[in-house]
Amino acid sequence: MSRCSHCNFEARGKPARCPECRRFGTFQRVRKLSEVATPELERVPTGTLVDKILGGGFVRGCSYRLSGTPGAGKSTVTLGWAAHAGGLFETSEETLGALRARAQRVGVDCDAFFVGEPASVEDVIRDVEEFDAPLVVVDSVHRLQSEAVNGPPGCVAQVAHAVLELTRLARAQNIVVLFIAHVTKDGDTAGPRGADHDCDGCLFMRRDDDGEGEITIEKHRHGPAFVSVEYRHEEKGVRYQ
Repeated sequence: MSRCSHCNFEARGKPARCPECRRFGTFQRVRKLSEVATPELERVPTGTLVDKILGGGFVRGCSYRLSGTPGAGKSTVTLGWAAHAGGLFETSEETLGALRARAQRVGVDCDAFFVGEPASVEDVIRDVEEFDAPLVVVDSVHRLQSEAVNGPPGCVAQVAHAVLELTRLARAQNIVVLFIAHVTKDGDTAGPRGADHDCDGCLFMRRDDDGEGEITIEKHRHGPAFVSVEYRHEEKGVRYQ
């Protein structure tokens, strides 16, 4: 919101003419950066050591991408994060029955969060509008298919559309949207590179055959990048170290 310097009328954006007093040029269109108020960041913590490298948790109004090699534990760790935040876990990767079995196996409280089975990004948006969740996990963005875009799930156009809409959703609802992304056979995040520009943070998970893994922040608009936390994927859950 911006304010008219003559009558103090508030308006979205910077209109050329004040709708109230009808004067021109009373809404500043440019100003010194020092005159801009510093926003107070609201955090949504994960309840794990990941909060330390995030600066206290995910930032409300932001979207994040989590990618990693198959078997790294992306779904497992984000189940725990969603439960801690009292969030919403949207899965298009596995059935809800399989998801519950996984949660029970690793000790995640199934009563602590809600779940959905979206087929498209529009399904995610509808679920979020019905349920007020501080953190929404989308597993995965490559499984969503929108009728607004031509092409099968996982194609460049579908992924780009989903990421853009999820980023808009985070800002509009002042929530955290964390979407899981697939990787290519070379270990790079699959999909359009522009998707990483749209989101506010990018995390990558890797795990070796012994169960030792690492979560690294590759991009972070609200803190340092290329910082990591180690974890161990055990039979009864994830232990951070």
